[in-house]
Amino acid sequence: MRRHLATAALLLFALTACADDAPLHFAGVVLYPDGSPAAGAKVWLTAWRSGEALLLTETPTDAVGRFRAEWERTPEDADVQPAVCVHAPGYGLAWTGRMVFSDPELWLVLEPEAPISGIVRGPGGDPLPGVRPVIDYVTRSASFDPDSIGELSSSIGLPAQLQEMLVSETDANGVFTIRNLPAGIGVKLSAQQPGCARARALLRSPSLPGAEPEEVRLTRSGTIRGRVYRAETREPLVAVCVYTTADQGLSATTDEHGNYEIAGVPQGLCSVLLHEDPTEFTAPAVTDVAVRSGAVTDGVDIEVIPGLEIRGTVTARDTGEPMAGALILCNSPQQPSLGLGWPTVRTAPDGTYSLRAPRGEIRMLASSMPAGWLAEGRPGLNAVTFTLTEANAPYTVDFRAVRFSPMRGRVVDGSGLPVPHARVLSVSDLLCPLMIRTTADAQGRFECGEPAMARILAAYRGNDMTRAPVVVDASRDGETTLRLSPAIRPTVIGRVVGTDGNPLAGASVRADLRDTSTRMGDVDDHWRYSTYANAGPDGRFALRSCWPGMDWNVRVTMPGYGEGAIAHEPLRDGESTDLGDIALEPADLIVNGIVVDEAGQPVTNVPVRAGPAGPGLSRRPPSFLLGKAYSGADGRFRITHLPREQVRVTADPNRYDGVAVFVGPENPEGDITLRVISRDDQVLFTHVLPTPLEVATEAMLGRVVELYRFKAFEGHEFGQYLGLSVVVDQHAARLPDERAWVCDDQGRWLEDHSIYIPSTGRRHYVFSLPEAGVKTLARVVIGVWRPDQLHTWNAALGPMQVFDPVVSGQHIAVLQSAELADEFIRPRDPAEAQPGKGPHIRARVYL
Repeated sequence: MRRHLATAALLLFALTACADDAPLHFAGVVLYPDGSPAAGAKVWLTAWRSGEALLLTETPTDAVGRFRAEWERTPEDADVQPAVCVHAPGYGLAWTGRMVFSDPELWLVLEPEAPISGIVRGPGGDPLPGVRPVIDYVTRSASFDPDSIGELSSSIGLPAQLQEMLVSETDANGVFTIRNLPAGIGVKLSAQQPGCARARALLRSPSLPGAEPEEVRLTRSGTIRGRVYRAETREPLVAVCVYTTADQGLSATTDEHGNYEIAGVPQGLCSVLLHEDPTEFTAPAVTDVAVRSGAVTDGVDIEVIPGLEIRGTVTARDTGEPMAGALILCNSPQQPSLGLGWPTVRTAPDGTYSLRAPRGEIRMLASSMPAGWLAEGRPGLNAVTFTLTEANAPYTVDFRAVRFSPMRGRVVDGSGLPVPHARVLSVSDLLCPLMIRTTADAQGRFECGEPAMARILAAYRGNDMTRAPVVVDASRDGETTLRLSPAIRPTVIGRVVGTDGNPLAGASVRADLRDTSTRMGDVDDHWRYSTYANAGPDGRFALRSCWPGMDWNVRVTMPGYGEGAIAHEPLRDGESTDLGDIALEPADLIVNGIVVDEAGQPVTNVPVRAGPAGPGLSRRPPSFLLGKAYSGADGRFRITHLPREQVRVTADPNRYDGVAVFVGPENPEGDITLRVISRDDQVLFTHVLPTPLEVATEAMLGRVVELYRFKAFEGHEFGQYLGLSVVVDQHAARLPDERAWVCDDQGRWLEDHSIYIPSTGRRHYVFSLPEAGVKTLARVVIGVWRPDQLHTWNAALGPMQVFDPVVSGQHIAVLQSAELADEFIRPRDPAEAQPGKGPHIRARVYL
């Protein structure tokens, strides 16, 4: 899972690295729903830069609704992807996807506004007046260009200049309203007050019929204080950035004494990190920082160390020439979590780089190269992992760059004449299944600059399209010609209604299209994409972004209703397929319940979620949330407007471990009970091994770095478990995912479990606590097969003596606390128990 997440995140780097440094030009037309020009509409060019939404340019449309905008990209803006955003009075905001290349023929159709209401409540559930929520971003699946295919992103960040026209302050009842946005959207927003953590919520339009305003619930927060200083001299570091993983929007800069303070931190465990590129110094992250509401967690100091050097050179694979300006990412104990926030360095003119890191697990990759070059290997999968120690430092990691040339071609009609400004769609084998869209020039010529060894190409303009996508070998010379066939674009139309026959305005219609005959070498992904439309006031919709000859199916959703699904034969050239009326059943299932802890006591302010479950729903969890609520002071909650299908009800898994309850047609309605354990209280204690246990094979290096004991639910059973935190470095490419096994000193393999534990970035394995009479864990095995299933990839660690509190005196008080005095560590004869003496824990595994 970590590998796939990293790959997806790093596709952005690979794409923007090939963007042109020339000014970006955008032009197009803005229309009202009836097709008339929207004269005088406001047009903005917006973009994200360093986590902030910015307004780049502003211009109005002319008398015929046309506009032009230009933006000069600087080297610092290499990863910035602007979007065009437009607004006219009485209509909702419309926008394009984020764009890497210039586009001279944009087309945006405005839609009526659809206001959304929400309510901000404090930790006790009381409404809060005078709070203006901040919109983090707005997302929408359906394009404002009904003919568009292959837009890069449908989400947009809103600069501060646009926030006031969209969201109001809360009134005396805590209610706020979001205006000037169309239907069929999702609004991610946040609210914050002194003494509370930032609360986030996702509001959707249209809202549930007759439902109360969507709730944004604040929770009490704590404060983290500490000092950043050099470990050798205790000298403070001034003006360095520190942030917390509890909310990556929370950070602080040290003052002249090296002190920092981060307020508004949510209650729970988090890490505190030094957020500086490690060119001169580094610092291990401070993990497992406990934050309590209304309290100050002091003394969270960061000791800055010189660290160990990692260095290397980036050169061309064919000529050996140095690559200046290549971006190198380093994931180390300074920032032990995956993501785009890794510390970075760039190579010098001679292609060399040098950085510092604490000892421990390191993951590095070259994320972007100079124009015309690509890091060797598939983006996101070319990382180098190793363990950095004093013995192997300075550690050398070299990268190689591969030269690639943009693929050039032209789009022509059936007579061979150029088609100006045709849309060209490209799917690269290296970035698959990401679809990149570019626009041909006035002579029909185009250039695909994204890295590829092979790609699938297609093109369209209006109703003319390539009859089928073309697979092209990117290494071949010469131009690629894409020939359009006239008037072959198919259309799917229909109407969404309720069971009473009344139209359902704002219903979302999604078509998934797939061509299984088009492949790129050994790449399994076919030519496929999804297209969306929203039902209008009369319930009617039209899907025009379809391709002939592709397999397809349609799914229809609407808040407050069930889901409709239709599969159909491939569309024929120019065909208009009428699906008729698609009737959705009302979602009138109601779930009432109570949240209790493991002792059966009510738990207040717990986010409760209802999501899809079972084969009856085609939604893919967790992307679809059917309903949510918060438990009140008595622990009770109520969720309405759920579909008449199997529904899975859980507490927020990020804050609570709990037992899911399934409700639906096959389950009786009525009160349900959710049993939960707060994540803050789940881990009973941990033991970090001063020297990790490790073993190496040709395929991998495995290390056990931490043991812990925790309580959790598995199914409906509550129990306590043994957890192992493991670090694995794989030396061989494309190994199967490894596992871990534990064997006790009597040769018995402990039962493993699939129980989620909040992770700090390492692999976690969970086992039943060993049976009575076992004093040690004989060995821990890491590999892809267990030793009794012999394979050369096995890596056996052991024998492993679990720590003994009689020897490790620092653990005696912990193990003898009342919280842990249970059946797992009680002495055989209570009379033998003496403070600080072995009999208290004799003949048991000491966890």
